Amino acid sequence: MPSEEVTKKLKQLSIHNIKQENNGPDLNLQRLWPCCDRSFAFYDAIVEQGINEEVMLTAQN
Repeated sequence: MPSEEVTKKLKQLSIHNIKQENNGPDLNLQRLWPCCDRSFAFYDAIVEQGINEEVMLTAQN
C-alpha cells in the first residue's frame, strides 16, 4: 500500500488534472511527456539495479 504522503500527492494531482482539463489536447500532451520520461527512468533503473525478477514485477505492478 502507498504511504499516506503518496496517497495525498496522488489526490492533489487528480485535483490539478481536473482543473487543467480545459487547456486543450496540445497542452495535455506537453504535460504528459515529462510523466512518460519519469516512468521510463524509473523502470530503466529497476531493470538496471533490480536484484531479481520479483523486484521488477513488483515495480511493474
